[in-house]
Amino acid sequence: MSKKNNHDTKVKVKVIFLDESETDSLSGELAEGNLSDSLEGESAVMEFTQSLAGVIGEAVEESVEAATKHVSCENNNKKYFKEKYKHKYKRKYKKCCKKQNISIAYGSLYNFELGSFALDGDPVNFTIAGPLRHVGGILADNSLKIKKSGVYEINFLADVMANPVIANFAFFRNNTMIDLSRFSLMVTDTIQTTIGKTVHLELESDDEITVRTLDLTSPNVEYVTPAVQILNAALTVKLLDQR
Repeated sequence: MSKKNNHDTKVKVKVIFLDESETDSLSGELAEGNLSDSLEGESAVMEFTQSLAGVIGEAVEESVEAATKHVSCENNNKKYFKEKYKHKYKRKYKKCCKKQNISIAYGSLYNFELGSFALDGDPVNFTIAGPLRHVGGILADNSLKIKKSGVYEINFLADVMANPVIANFAFFRNNTMIDLSRFSLMVTDTIQTTIGKTVHLELESDDEITVRTLDLTSPNVEYVTPAVQILNAALTVKLLDQR
């Protein structure tokens, strides 16, 4: 029997309510021995119903078996493609992650105290090393030592108190001034202000970075010795792109 016929096949049962006269008549038939005919009819209906149920049961079993085979086949296909392509996509995944995995390197030096006066040619003084990773903090030289080659962001900020002065500063790499890192302070009165500079620079392993005073001059002849006192200072480096 087809699946369509299975859905269309229905067993209909008709319920008849008897009035009192029909009930008496049925009772008479039962009394006269007509029960066997009724039972024979009922037996035929039961046999038909059981037969129908058997056919429907077989159809259901066939459907379940087919569905099971379909699921099994689908799982086998998934397993096949997974085994076939997992190494290919695994290599691509590793390659992609490797490109995005940039090594981390950073370092910092600080001076939160009333610092020393800036002097021609001297590095800015630092007293505390901040967090360091793949960068060395050398307080004795007031420098940060690079351990991984790459492009770095170098940043310096400081609060200063100065009388009328023209002062020039710059970053140094291995005791050589980095030209693009120069910055200046020019004031005509005693003030407190903030100075600093940020540069991006390609550095090599073992490079040492410092920030130094280049020179100080007075715009007013009354001041024989111009003064710039560094109140707070921070020198930081951060790796942007490893080479």
